[in-house]
Amino acid sequence: MKRSHTVSSRPVVEIHPLTADRWPDLLTLFGPNGACFGCWCQFWRRPRAEWKRAKAADNKAALERQAHGARPPGLIGYDGSGAPVGWVSLGPCEDFPGLRSGRFFGDTADVPGLWSVVCFFVPAAQRGRGVAEAMLAGAIKHARREGARVLEAYPWDLETKSAAASSLYVGTLRMFADAGFKEVSRRVPHRPVVRRRV
Repeated sequence: MKRSHTVSSRPVVEIHPLTADRWPDLLTLFGPNGACFGCWCQFWRRPRAEWKRAKAADNKAALERQAHGARPPGLIGYDGSGAPVGWVSLGPCEDFPGLRSGRFFGDTADVPGLWSVVCFFVPAAQRGRGVAEAMLAGAIKHARREGARVLEAYPWDLETKSAAASSLYVGTLRMFADAGFKEVSRRVPHRPVVRRRV
């Protein structure tokens, strides 16, 4: 089993890499719809043409394969009772071909040791309590431990454009700025690319 760590923030969230033994916990967290309309956190992990053809069952099977693989596709967070309360998807940028074909991030430069944080999931009942911030702190520690040199993300800038909760799966610019990320580019007004060294 992969090592875990606890992020010292409120709420206290114990964070573990998603490995095969934790797959049932992710099913509990994501629910039957796969967190977001059958995505199962595959939107950025598939080339665009493949994503358009994929069904929800295909996406679920893909994430389960990734959970059984050598590199966990993300981190799952638990509250003090042991219930799963949060998710963050991250990995080396080459794991996310969807980023290169999107209109927001196609010009992202290759950087040695570059990892990407692409999405969060926090159930509605847990939102507004600092779970996403705790998951981001865990992502920074995990990326560092796994040998990443730079962590990149693609948040929503709410000061430029408002958004429904369903659009904030990428996190907010303020959350990343508070964690030490700096903007490096912006192709559209509300979706900057941010980075920090880890």
